[in-house]
Amino acid sequence: MPNSELMPIGVFAQRSGLTSSALRFYADSGLLPPAEVDPVSGYRYYSADQVARATVLRQLREIAMPLTAVEAVLDAEADEGARLLDEHVAKVVGDAVAAQHKAAVIKSVLGDVPGLPVAVLKGPVLADAVEQALTACAREPGMPVLAGLRIEASHEAVTLTATDRYRLSTRTLVPTEPPRQTWAGTVDGDELRAAVTEIRRSALVRLEAVPHGIWLRVAGREDRYCRLLSEELPDHRLVLASLVRSPPVRRSRRSCSCEPWKNTPASVSRCTSPTTEYTCGQRTTNTPDSRSRPPRRGGPSRSGSN
Repeated sequence: MPNSELMPIGVFAQRSGLTSSALRFYADSGLLPPAEVDPVSGYRYYSADQVARATVLRQLREIAMPLTAVEAVLDAEADEGARLLDEHVAKVVGDAVAAQHKAAVIKSVLGDVPGLPVAVLKGPVLADAVEQALTACAREPGMPVLAGLRIEASHEAVTLTATDRYRLSTRTLVPTEPPRQTWAGTVDGDELRAAVTEIRRSALVRLEAVPHGIWLRVAGREDRYCRLLSEELPDHRLVLASLVRSPPVRRSRRSCSCEPWKNTPASVSRCTSPTTEYTCGQRTTNTPDSRSRPPRRGGPSRSGSN
């Protein structure tokens, strides 16, 4: 007869959160053998000391960890087990991102909807602009749009804009062919960043919009697809309008490390580091006054107060 301190499989299943069939499976696989098996009835009994191991086993399986890795974590020291967990989570996240991208590509061809030609740009110029604009992106839980790049095509130019609400980066490009019609969307920044190498190697890149994303068509190479983000980018035009009204400060093509700006022109901060044409972020479009003048010796700074 079983020890009175042992519990039958049904009670242990309730304590551990595992089903009786799962407990039998893990017993047969050697991950969680019962403390005792009745030789006559074959009933399995578990001890209270096994609840903790069974609970961790269940949690590991809930994050899709394979049995071999589960066994390694259960039998490892705490530091080694934590390392194995981190490796598994990194793989799961990578697989999820790859699956998300593949699903987006499949979604783009469903229904055989023809793409909308947006613009034709020089590959190296577009690659440089993407890399520069993405320096103002950020990854923030609950706001995935901050990791995106806003693309706006007018009849004369294509503008790339990114912001993390503290920095603002924008580039305006002149297409090799005038855009046929206006278009705007916020593209996944990571997917666009991954396509930069192919873009740079291509003389021309054709931007083609589809319902859920944008295709980067390149001659002689694999076309790249970037999905659109559904969230709205923070209102960057309000900030740009304020910067245009402000006197220019030191200009360069480096990103700035200014203090946070708010959503009202009155509270736009002044940069204290070398930046671009205006008071915040990167604005590298060419304007008549875009060349810096050398500072006057012995006199007040052009951007200083009276």
